[in-house]
Amino acid sequence: MNLARRLSRPGPKRILSLDGGGTRGIVSLAFLCGIERALCGDRTDECLADHFDLIGGTSTGAIIAAGLALGWRVDAIIEMYMRFAEQVFRPRWQRWLLANRYRAEPLERLLRASLQPPGTPEDAPDILLGDPALRTGLAIVTKRVDTGSVWVISNLPDAPHYRDRHGRANGNARIPLRNLVRASAAAPMFFEPAEFELGPRLDGTAQRGRFVDGGVSPYNNPALRLLELARLPVFGLRWPVGPERLMLVSVGTGRFRLRDAEVPHLRTAPGAWLARAPFRLPLMQAIFALRSTVTDGEMLTLRVLQALGRSPAPADIDSEVGRMEGGGIAEGPLFTLLRYDLDFDAMAREGTITAADARQFQHFDAPEDMPRLHEIAASVAAREVSAAHLAFPA
Repeated sequence: MNLARRLSRPGPKRILSLDGGGTRGIVSLAFLCGIERALCGDRTDECLADHFDLIGGTSTGAIIAAGLALGWRVDAIIEMYMRFAEQVFRPRWQRWLLANRYRAEPLERLLRASLQPPGTPEDAPDILLGDPALRTGLAIVTKRVDTGSVWVISNLPDAPHYRDRHGRANGNARIPLRNLVRASAAAPMFFEPAEFELGPRLDGTAQRGRFVDGGVSPYNNPALRLLELARLPVFGLRWPVGPERLMLVSVGTGRFRLRDAEVPHLRTAPGAWLARAPFRLPLMQAIFALRSTVTDGEMLTLRVLQALGRSPAPADIDSEVGRMEGGGIAEGPLFTLLRYDLDFDAMAREGTITAADARQFQHFDAPEDMPRLHEIAASVAAREVSAAHLAFPA
């Protein structure tokens, strides 16, 4: 079945949304293992691409989403992920203030090799966004820094800009998949921006775009943008709403609230003051504020999703609105919502992990944390992922 026919066939639809988070993507993969078991059972010839009609991700979520859309089983993506972490997150032996922490070449090389069928020769053509090898709908979130705009690029056949326009070979369907994934994962200060050809302009001149991580936008959790793709007429899907007809499964990489440590008074604790003083410099305060906006965007997305949908296991939002179990913004729920994530702050309060663990797990370039994070998330997934929750009513 070709993609256009699959996306337009009648029946309930599932959307899978994958957050960004660097090496913490191993948390998402642990939950995805549970989701795969619940939906595929012992049928090893099935994969999540058979059960989700649209899969989208930001940053590390884009890497996972691409693998899933190509028909990979989750175990194969975990193996790829461990290889990525080992080879990509190697700090430069010599760095300066203006240099990125990691080189982009290993990431680009691994994406080139991984986003191809096994055994593909090195000189084989790239898989493009419009390639039939993508078995389901795919969306990737990145940010184009030379225009300051967020790009949500999908393989939906009726999406604007997907096909060539004005007689030019400039449709998004022609963009290599690895370029889009590399663009979505280009975290500022960690990797240099991704830059590649976008096709000719109307005057025939070549157009290049420069992109950074989609997480430096309100869409580190891309679920709301995926909901737009499913519902807005311009994208051509217009999937019916209702909790029995539309399901949105959103998977995180670990949730926490950034906190700036208090700076003691110089007279009472001069040593501690000196240690913390650099973090009060205007540049450091600006970086902290920008980092916290990513969390703000994630929480806003979760609030809106729970206000518009119905969840059999709603997440705790905050002390003000709780779990929103008493109804939301709409008169009735528009979809079934399932959100899977780890709350590091709550786990530290409960004693499941230590406060030091909660702080350490905030890093998204820490391969050494991945085995333990996977173990913790797998344990939570065993309790929270339910085949009954993932099933539509008969």
